[in-house]
Amino acid sequence: MLKINRNNYRGRLHYFFFKKYVARYLKTLFIIFFLLLLTSVCSLASPYALKIIIDQAFPHKDHILLIKVLLFLVSIYVVRLVTMYATEYYFALMGNRIVKEIRLDIFNHLLLVPPIFFEENKVGELVHKISNEVDRVEYILTNGVTRYVTNILTVAGLIVMLYILNKQLFFVSIVLFPLIIYTTIYFTPILRRQYKKASKREAGINHFFTERLSNVKFIRLFNAMRHESDKLNSMLTGLINVNLNTVKTSSVNRNLSLFFIALGPVTVFGFGGWQVFSDQATLGTIVAFLQYLNRLYAPSTDLINFHNDLIKAKVSMQQLVEILNTPVDENFDAARSGIAMKERIDKISFKDVSFRYTGLDPVIDRISFDFETGKKYAIVGPSGAGKSTLVNLICKLLQPCQGIMMVNDTFNLKTLNQIEWLENICIVPQEPQMYTDSIRENVRYGSYTKTDRDILHVLEKVGFSEFVTSHPQGLDFEIDNKGFRLSFGQMQRIALARAILRNPQVLILDEATSALDTESEQFILGNIFKLFKDKLVIIISHRITTIVDVDEILYLKDGKLISAGNHESVVSNRDKYTSLFRA
Repeated sequence: MLKINRNNYRGRLHYFFFKKYVARYLKTLFIIFFLLLLTSVCSLASPYALKIIIDQAFPHKDHILLIKVLLFLVSIYVVRLVTMYATEYYFALMGNRIVKEIRLDIFNHLLLVPPIFFEENKVGELVHKISNEVDRVEYILTNGVTRYVTNILTVAGLIVMLYILNKQLFFVSIVLFPLIIYTTIYFTPILRRQYKKASKREAGINHFFTERLSNVKFIRLFNAMRHESDKLNSMLTGLINVNLNTVKTSSVNRNLSLFFIALGPVTVFGFGGWQVFSDQATLGTIVAFLQYLNRLYAPSTDLINFHNDLIKAKVSMQQLVEILNTPVDENFDAARSGIAMKERIDKISFKDVSFRYTGLDPVIDRISFDFETGKKYAIVGPSGAGKSTLVNLICKLLQPCQGIMMVNDTFNLKTLNQIEWLENICIVPQEPQMYTDSIRENVRYGSYTKTDRDILHVLEKVGFSEFVTSHPQGLDFEIDNKGFRLSFGQMQRIALARAILRNPQVLILDEATSALDTESEQFILGNIFKLFKDKLVIIISHRITTIVDVDEILYLKDGKLISAGNHESVVSNRDKYTSLFRA
């Protein structure tokens, strides 16, 4: 996993992307550098060959020399063709692998950041960064760097040849270059700010599409199509305005530089013409010099364009680095050094446990209770009572602010290996999570070694095997992340089957059967209670039929454990208890 020190890294974005990743391909880089050097040398041959033809072959009518020079040029062009092909291939290979590694590092890092990160950052904007911003970096790492290195080598070679051909003319022709450099330096910070602003607006639009297209039904029900269209129109208009301002600045920067570059040949004609008239230079020398100077125009222009692309890439790099600088969840960060508990879970004990979010009242207030393996528990209470927080504490997704949680009266839950602990626990939420894949892959998510026979067995336990076996595609029947072509109840069955297949030591059902009818619910819960009779089952529900057969019911209110016992005892002690349920 990537760990970057933000304070030491600011302003050194190239160090991160180029040194860390590109350094793994040093051998390939040396090959590419050699090919680029060979390509640049080949590109310098033709103007000098033209000088030889004009000054030697034509005046002396030397056909043999002319043929030799032309054959030499053809061989040079063939070599250049091969070297350019090989260079582009190796750069594309290296660049795509580097981008793959960057995306993997970002994705793996995002899996471990605290949950609050996703509350503070829009998912659509994160997707934009992982996709579009990385694409800009990819362009710089492949085509961009190829262009940059090739142009630098070409410009260097051209300058050497110009100096060799005519020193006086060389110094006259470069007098305008300080103006080009100043123009670039002046516009760079302006362009960087504008690219950053445009990137932020693009991310916002990407999030808009992600959010709205996931809720088309909701938009239609509220007849908000016109409102959403107007909102998108406003966002797109804002992006256009930002892009136009960027284009104006970029165009002024580029065209001013090109204007100064274009004045070069004018200077050469003026001073070079005087040298020819005074017999200080030959016509072939001036023609060759102009050829080299004209060839300097294209790579110089490309370097200026590359500089604009590089500013965009720097903005993209900065946004990616900000993601990678986000500290990982302390629970997972400590998991690497946590204690690996190999023994079976027999008991989870809460001892005077409290939890509160910063600056808020306690969500869990001094709760003491023992969850024992082999028993079935229900956690009930009004909304905001602390039921989900209690479950998150059991899963180590949150840490107590006060008190201690023990496992088997031996291990402090806080010190256990987080990853191994979650291997023993499975939660089935009210909103079943589906992925765009087959029923098979959705059921065996997290249990990848299970066979089709195992999958059909658990589907039978949740009353869904008949649907699968009667469908022509069977387990290959594909659904999307919204459970397309499935009812909400069918999605809950798949989620329950996934949990049974995982066979955890602790099973938590958080309103997991809310969309099922009473008969189906009782059938599934009956099978779960049989399969998990020697394990710990915890149920959160607002339906009395769901929890009536559990061993103990925990009644929470305002974060406090008001009472605990079987259904009859809780009913007899709490008048408000029955008002929580609707059969």
